[in-house]
Amino acid sequence: MTRTAMLPWPVWKEVRALWFPWLACALAMIVPAVVDSPRNVGGLSAAVYFLGAAALGALSIGHEYTDRTLSLLLSLPVRRERLLLIKLGVLAAMLLTLCVAGYTLVFSDLFRAPQTEKLAVSLLPVLYGLFIAPWLTMACRSPMAGTVFTLAIPGVLLVVGELIGV
Repeated sequence: MTRTAMLPWPVWKEVRALWFPWLACALAMIVPAVVDSPRNVGGLSAAVYFLGAAALGALSIGHEYTDRTLSLLLSLPVRRERLLLIKLGVLAAMLLTLCVAGYTLVFSDLFRAPQTEKLAVSLLPVLYGLFIAPWLTMACRSPMAGTVFTLAIPGVLLVVGELIGV
């Protein structure tokens, strides 16, 4: 069975573009839990999860800018909605696997909180990686800017909330 028989070509193209950052993020989250050293690098695993989700979201659209293939992609005789749905579908699958790993391995030992708070903390990167990072990458036309601005939004909202609360 060939690769194209298992996955359609546009899906395989997206998987091929995102598999290395996804694998690096997954290994950085899983290895400390397997080695059983959450106290030394547990916080680092959480930071890698947040950064990895934003980077994957930005790279899902941004690799077309980096490889200069956006004009070629948009000239294909395919509806643009279909192209975006394929990109977001592959991204959602990868982010959900990271979410499961983050919920079970990273946030289970990192802090003592109710299960609803752990679920919210593990779902937040999926949401901003799936919806905010691709949009900011298209607006800025750079995957680096999409990642940085996506990571800055929660911090800015926290500061604004503190200022309003005072």
